[in-house]
Amino acid sequence: MKYLIVILFIALSMTDISVATVGKAPLTPFHLLMALYIGYVTLFSKKSDLGLPILLVLLGGFFLVNNTINYPDIRPTSLIYSLAFVVEMILLYNLLKQSDKRQLEWIFVVILGMFFANIILATLALKAGHTQSLAGGLIGITETSAGSRPCGFSSEPSYAAFIVSICFLCWNHLRNYAQDKAFYLMLSAYALSVVLLGSAYGILLALVVALGWGWHYFKRFDAALKLVLLVPFILIGRSVVNFVQYSDNESIVRLREVGEILQDDTYTTDKMMRKLQKSDPSAFARIGVPYYLFKNEKDLGKLMLGKGAGAAGVDIPKAMAGFVIDEDDDEFDTGIVPAFIYDYGFIGFGLLLIFVGTFLWKLPFTFWLFFVMLLPNANINTQLFWFLVAAFLGTSLFTRHTAIKSVDDDTVMTALAVK
Repeated sequence: MKYLIVILFIALSMTDISVATVGKAPLTPFHLLMALYIGYVTLFSKKSDLGLPILLVLLGGFFLVNNTINYPDIRPTSLIYSLAFVVEMILLYNLLKQSDKRQLEWIFVVILGMFFANIILATLALKAGHTQSLAGGLIGITETSAGSRPCGFSSEPSYAAFIVSICFLCWNHLRNYAQDKAFYLMLSAYALSVVLLGSAYGILLALVVALGWGWHYFKRFDAALKLVLLVPFILIGRSVVNFVQYSDNESIVRLREVGEILQDDTYTTDKMMRKLQKSDPSAFARIGVPYYLFKNEKDLGKLMLGKGAGAAGVDIPKAMAGFVIDEDDDEFDTGIVPAFIYDYGFIGFGLLLIFVGTFLWKLPFTFWLFFVMLLPNANINTQLFWFLVAAFLGTSLFTRHTAIKSVDDDTVMTALAVK
């Protein structure tokens, strides 16, 4: 079992690799491996040794209650996927408790290295004229509004950017931001990956990572030195602003155009959405959709409990008709905000935030920023969301105390001390 946690984390990071399909849903390596592990646990493990994170169990229970109330107007496959992820995270949580900090560091190194190698191979393939994924989809290349790009083991560049950024963020935190040969190798692989992916989200995530580095060292200085360094920090900040304003980097230009559209008060909401959709469809799907829906929702009270699994796939296309989909489209996927709120309401969203907060509350603010940035990018049934949860949970366990409790343990679970 020593390397099982490594294999499962690697499989969890491969968000767009499938080994089969179950109905219309892809069977990813992670779900296949977890199904086998669930069978093993059911047949051979002592159930008394299994820790159950209370809030994660409550979240799964709420899924069941919510969909029972809303039945039959639900999508059963969506509910099954959500419950499967809950069970899988419970088992992954138990494996993390049996692991150690050094092993988790190694996991992040392996995953970032695998994505880096994949992105390099895809970039070389693009230079050679290939515009489709290679090796049965293992070497990811995807078509975007800006042309073909590498995407690692993910479905799109922004997902891959999240994976490598999460790995680099967690790895640095576990090592207390040590600067050594390993750091510079990881930094090089990370920076080059972000550049080659060409994702605007990747640039934003890299800026958050850099912000975390600066804050980590800045808070260690005494008051006098902080005051002295305030001027250079302001100058650096201003330089970043100037770079964003005048850079001709494709990703930076996209960010600048999106910001200009959203801040233009002369646009009506309809005009703003159509302008954003035309300028950057990818940004529109993540930012424009929740912006439009919540700005124009007249009765948010109806969303308090939610309408059950799959409701977002019905309500959001109706609300967005004429903006992003044709009349014959039967599916439209958005991030947790707003899809999860449509499905499970503000109550369910609150439970989700409390669950995530139990292992984020003592981590640096950069981890919170990553989580907030993920909300419009991934839904509750996407592996990217649960990869972030697993990575941040493990990082919390092995760096400091955490408030996650098990029903078989009334004390606050403690982490391994960083020496």
